[in-house]
Amino acid sequence: MAGAHDGALDQYRAALELARAGPVPYDQARAHTGIGDVHHRLGDTAAARDHWRSALEIYSRLGTTDVGALRARLSGESVSRGCSR
Repeated sequence: MAGAHDGALDQYRAALELARAGPVPYDQARAHTGIGDVHHRLGDTAAARDHWRSALEIYSRLGTTDVGALRARLSGESVSRGCSR
């Protein structure tokens, strides 16, 4: 299963690079969320939290409704029962 996760990380990282070059910060946040979710599934909680925090910062700045889901992830709620993405 690690191969599938590696592929997902590659795709999300590519999406993040494209989003950084573009005018839509929401896309950056989505990519950070996805990278965080994959890291979480791989058991790398520190990397997951770093990306989730980056996404939360962007979502908060934009005032989107995605803030609640990321706060739940960061509070450990989803860490104990698994991400639902």
